[in-house]
Amino acid sequence: MKIGIVLSTNDPEEVWNAFRFGNVALKENHEVRVFLVNKGVEAEDIKSEGFPVRNNFNHSLKIRVNFLHVAPA
Repeated sequence: MKIGIVLSTNDPEEVWNAFRFGNVALKENHEVRVFLVNKGVEAEDIKSEGFPVRNNFNHSLKIRVNFLHVAPA
């Protein structure tokens, strides 16, 4: 199955859950694309004690998620 995730927030919990969902889908051999728009382009730089966003982001990169960045206008 092809799965698209549109991430338009920099809220640590929401970003963490989106990447967690994407990683699970990838492990089940689904194709995943993540579209980072608006504040979502900041996902890589989020620091949070409660939600290890950076770990999920790095794991996604290792298993080749297709990231598409759209910078805010």
